[in-house]
Amino acid sequence: MGPFQTIDDVISLLLRRRWLILAVTVLGVALSLAYARARPALYETSAVIQVAGPAVSTADLPAASAEMLQLTEQQLMTRENLAEVIDRHQLFADQPSLGADEKDAALRRAIRFETVARATGSGPSNTLSAIRITATLGNADLAARVANDFAQSILDDSTAAQLTKTAETAAFYRDEADRIAQQIAALDPVIAAFKSAHRDALRQSPEDRQESITRLNAKISAEQLEIDAKTSAAAEIAKDPTPTARDKATLADTQTAIEVLRHEIGVDQTRLAKAETALAASQQATQILAEYTRQMQELQDQFTNLSNHRTEAETAHKLAERQQAERFSMLERANIPQRPTGISHRTISVLGAFASLMLALALAVLADLIRPVITNAARMQQALGIEPMVSIPEVRKPAGAALLHLIDDPDRPIFGLPRFAVVAAATTLALLGLAALIG
Repeated sequence: MGPFQTIDDVISLLLRRRWLILAVTVLGVALSLAYARARPALYETSAVIQVAGPAVSTADLPAASAEMLQLTEQQLMTRENLAEVIDRHQLFADQPSLGADEKDAALRRAIRFETVARATGSGPSNTLSAIRITATLGNADLAARVANDFAQSILDDSTAAQLTKTAETAAFYRDEADRIAQQIAALDPVIAAFKSAHRDALRQSPEDRQESITRLNAKISAEQLEIDAKTSAAAEIAKDPTPTARDKATLADTQTAIEVLRHEIGVDQTRLAKAETALAASQQATQILAEYTRQMQELQDQFTNLSNHRTEAETAHKLAERQQAERFSMLERANIPQRPTGISHRTISVLGAFASLMLALALAVLADLIRPVITNAARMQQALGIEPMVSIPEVRKPAGAALLHLIDDPDRPIFGLPRFAVVAAATTLALLGLAALIG
């Protein structure tokens, strides 16, 4: 019939749908109590490990605690280690149906590692200041024991990992430095032998040889120009049909000078060919020697760098042996939690009861909208436009026990309430009381 307009309409709805409201409310409260009872209690506790910086700042100190923690966590979460923890603490003994893989997966979900980064400016960016190991299990004592077990494993593994890492680092740099030293020792006699075998080619630089070749080319060009000039002059003299004795003497001297110049050009060209050959040999020898020199310089730089790293790595290993490197210490041990984590059983029961009541009211309204009922003369006149002549109230014979008869007695204020309201209230209070006892 449309929305409710008065309080009487609401009360009429509650009276008509009382048994639906009562049934849904009681069923919902019962289901809430059953769910709260079946929901396992989980206890959470944490152990905290403090990460102290190294006593001496050295470049090769293993201060990368974040990387070390990651490796340690991977080792702790292996199947073999998880199986040892489960056997050592008798975890999941109350769940015999779980297989080995299921127990491992359950323990992985129950353990959580959290890190706290070191404050900016107080150390490298990849270092930590604290590590929190949290265990969440159904038994408070087991949760504390498992958290402390994993924390102690991190402490033990961190010390061993530092010693192992520093020893391996020092050994690596030592071996690399020895290998480079052997390469230097092998290359040095090769360079000496090459210099001895190509002493002539290396005596003068290619630049000086190129300058000599340039001078020879210039000299040959000048001599050729002089020959051309003298040849032209001799040709002019030879054109005269009646040369004088002086012209004949000049012509003879010119031809002699041309022959001398041609001889000098031949000598210079021979020297030029030798110079060019020497230049090619010098360039090749210089290039090979430069490559040998470059290799020797690279090896010497590598040896110097490796020697410095080896010294720092050996220092780091000594500090780790003396426990003066980055140190892990137990800051807080995991205590046995007194209360379970998450929502309590009592809260779940109360929320379930409230939700059940709201659902019951919604279903009552929905049922009334699907099958509307005319409850009084005003509603009939509003719905049909007909004014009723007579309104006869519903008369029912009281049924049930004597107590329920008293409930409908209009002369008693408290018991004058509808029967279903009293029964629903009493049932709800009883179930909530039971929920309080369970919680």
